[in-house]
Amino acid sequence: MNINPDGRGENRKIKLTNYVYRYAIIKVKILVTYMEHFFKPSKYFLTYGPNEPALRIKSGDTIIVPTVDAHDYDSNDMMVPKEMMQSREDTLLHPSNLLSGPFYIEDAEVGDTLIVHIENIKLNRPTAWSAVVPHFGSFTEEDRRRRFLLNEPLERMTFDWRLE
Repeated sequence: MNINPDGRGENRKIKLTNYVYRYAIIKVKILVTYMEHFFKPSKYFLTYGPNEPALRIKSGDTIIVPTVDAHDYDSNDMMVPKEMMQSREDTLLHPSNLLSGPFYIEDAEVGDTLIVHIENIKLNRPTAWSAVVPHFGSFTEEDRRRRFLLNEPLERMTFDWRLE
């Protein structure tokens, strides 16, 4: 793998293809180039939708991207600045679970199936947290005014974890 000055690596896979033409066998080397992109978000999104692509890639490329936690803290325990979060004048967006991307696959066409392989997940800090939040998640009512479940909402609980 070669690292280019622009921060992208280049992986090459060589396919050997045999062609039979009359009585001869011809071997042809087809060079397929895949890029490895080190993507550092300059903006995080709060919506799945028609947002402008943050990065354009080709099928087979690899993206390495740092993520932030659901409270918008990065690997250095620094909160993502508000200027880096998606905002809309006509809609109040809840700043939680920031999204990296979106990524546009250049050679994809309408009707194609997108297959994503997660090759590796590395922890970016030694701690984590989780929470149970009343009126939030799959075992709650749709709205505080409409009760669909027989049980009362769970009390708020938070958990801090030390990762090894």
